[in-house]
This record gives sequence, structure tokens and C-alpha cells, in this order.
Amino acid sequence: MNEHIEKYISHFSKLFEVDCNIFDIRLKSFSDSEKLFCVSCPNKCDFINTHLYGCYESVRWDNKYIYYCPMGFILLRFLY
Repeated sequence: MNEHIEKYISHFSKLFEVDCNIFDIRLKSFSDSEKLFCVSCPNKCDFINTHLYGCYESVRWDNKYIYYCPMGFILLRFLY
């Protein structure tokens, strides 16, 4: 994984006190599944496809996209 991205995620997470994670489109998986709140979601959606859709939409909308998951969380997607 790119060291710069991991460093930025660490800073962003500490600054705003939110969990951040890297989603690899090619592998269709998250870099750190232990920090993934989707695993404990009571709605049991297909969270991989939900986040994959958010990634594809962010490409469509100038690499930034904000969306809701089925549980109601607001997710912000940036592509690098």
C-alpha cells in the first residue's frame, strides 16, 4: 500500500476523530477489516458492492462522492 496514503489516512482519522479505511477496487476489499464497522451492521447489506458503487461514482463525479450506506452512515469517497 502506498505509504503516503496510509499517512494521510492516519492524520485525517486523528484530526476528525473518525475511522478511515482504504478500499482496493481491484481486490474488492478493505485494507484493515478490523476497523470496518460494516461487519457489525444489523442491516446485513452487501457492503462490498455498496462501497464499490461509491468508488465508481466518485470516478464519475471528479473523484469525490458522498453517499449513505443502508445503515444511514454518511460516507465520503476520494479516489487516488
